[in-house]
Amino acid sequence: NEDVQNALELERRSRVVRILCGIDLFTNMFSFMMTGMLLSMLLSFLSLSGYYGALYYNRRMLIGYMTYQVLLTVAKVAVFIYLLTQGTFVVYLPILIFIQVYVATYVINFYRILPKTCPEWSQV
Repeated sequence: NEDVQNALELERRSRVVRILCGIDLFTNMFSFMMTGMLLSMLLSFLSLSGYYGALYYNRRMLIGYMTYQVLLTVAKVAVFIYLLTQGTFVVYLPILIFIQVYVATYVINFYRILPKTCPEWSQV
């Protein structure tokens, strides 16, 4: 049945997004504990919002995390371009950019397949 397949795909993607948010949450909290930077704490809340957005299929909760992922991607590309213009090439940066683009794309695609309005699904 097509509806069952769509539901299973939504659940699978939700699980992956929750894992990605959990990794981000851990790294942001670790960064906050090691450096005390308040930005890391703010990013932790965005990761937590993304986690719960994926858990409860809530589009609004995912918007902050999705925006964070897109901005992080843009920032990494900007740093890479800047370093190239300075004559510096960092070997691992293109790999990090590739991973960041994949994560941002995955979260955006999950957001797109979420139902637009279906309040009874919020407790699935």
